[in-house]
This record gives sequence, C-alpha cells and structure tokens, in this order.
Amino acid sequence: MINDNMLSGVASLMAGSTYTVVSHLAFGSTTGTLTATDLITSGEFDRNAIDSKSATGNVVKYIATRSSTEANGTTYLNLIGWHNTSTANSSGYMQANFLIPSLLQTTSFDIEFELWVQFTRG
Repeated sequence: MINDNMLSGVASLMAGSTYTVVSHLAFGSTTGTLTATDLITSGEFDRNAIDSKSATGNVVKYIATRSSTEANGTTYLNLIGWHNTSTANSSGYMQANFLIPSLLQTTSFDIEFELWVQFTRG
C-alpha cells in the first residue's frame, strides 16, 4: 500500500522541495487492514536502513534485509513498513507498507524485502 505521505513527498520533490522518500524498513508483529493513511508499523520490533535503491525508467526499486543474526525465533513478522526515518516506533513517517503471512524468522536464514514503485499515466 502506497501511503499518502509518499504521494505528498513525491509532489514536493516535483515542486523542487526536498523530501526523504524511503530510507528504512520497519518490521511489525501485528496484522490488520492497511490504509493509505497509516502512520505507524503496528507492533514494530525492529527497523533497518535500506540496502539499496535504484531507478530504471519509471520504476524505483528499494531493497532491504533482515539478517539471521537479528532473528530471535520468537516474534512473528506480519507487517512490513517502509519509512523515511531511522527512529523506531515513530509516527507519521510511513511511506508504504504491506502484510505478509506470519513468518517466524530464525537464525537459519536472512530475509530480503523489495518495494517496487512504478510511475504511470493514469
């Protein structure tokens, strides 16, 4: 779900202002209904800087990971939030989010997440 914050931020960039669109990935343990006005990653228990971002044509791709060394095998991942601040549990900085099926990460594997945003005529 692309958040209203991202849309407003992109509009600001198009007007020549500065805006940090996506810089961090938050991991949440709560599930629910996503809306374009969400402000937080519910049940947030970890936040990492994104690993890379790139643009090809009209598509922007963000990649972020959570390593196996961060996993404790006790908290289920249910919600992924893309934010523009490193401040954990902060409100109002969400840019996009999505639900995933309950995933219990262990020290046996890393996880990589991708967010692709395509700009098209509508």
